[in-house]
Amino acid sequence: PIVEAGRAVAAWAREAAERWPEGMVLGISHEAPLAAAYLVGRGGSFRHFRATHIPHLSAVRLEPGPPELVDPARALQAR
Repeated sequence: PIVEAGRAVAAWAREAAERWPEGMVLGISHEAPLAAAYLVGRGGSFRHFRATHIPHLSAVRLEPGPPELVDPARALQAR
């Protein structure tokens, strides 16, 4: 189920990136789906899923890849 959740979030990010190619896709949600998408997008092992934490008030830049942990305000200012 975790791999499928990660794939679903990653697919959503690709769809959003295709729809708005000039933008950036930030995932801000509950930690588990974003951690799964982060690992799927980076080709990471799910052995480390429980050790993957997204800091409070942080985000995962899903597209353009590879996924990266970012500060949402800084990521948007950089655009």
